[in-house]
Amino acid sequence: MIARNLVWGAVALGAALQIYIAIAEVGQLTGFFFWALAPYVLLAVLAFRMKKHFKLVLGAAVALVVDYFTFQKVFINPTSSTAAIALIWMPLWTVIFFIPAAILFGWVLEKSWESQP
Repeated sequence: MIARNLVWGAVALGAALQIYIAIAEVGQLTGFFFWALAPYVLLAVLAFRMKKHFKLVLGAAVALVVDYFTFQKVFINPTSSTAAIALIWMPLWTVIFFIPAAILFGWVLEKSWESQP
């Protein structure tokens, strides 16, 4: 139950970060806003479908960390004029690589804990 609440909290924090970026930094809700929500939509769907949520906690934490560092590199401390391109690509990388890798790592941890006496 606690793990599920942590997942939903991470989904809420991620959505809040994307709303802040869309309104305060960009100035309007665009299609990129909905694209940026893709990792959190994936986590919400998985939270409904999975019974054990420990793996999703890791995936949600990774998604939040990736989004925070993307925000940091694009808006707070940009290193180049093309830093904003990360806003386009990071949701894709988060969905196809970071979240699945974290869930796989969580699955391995779960299996190793279950196999111990």
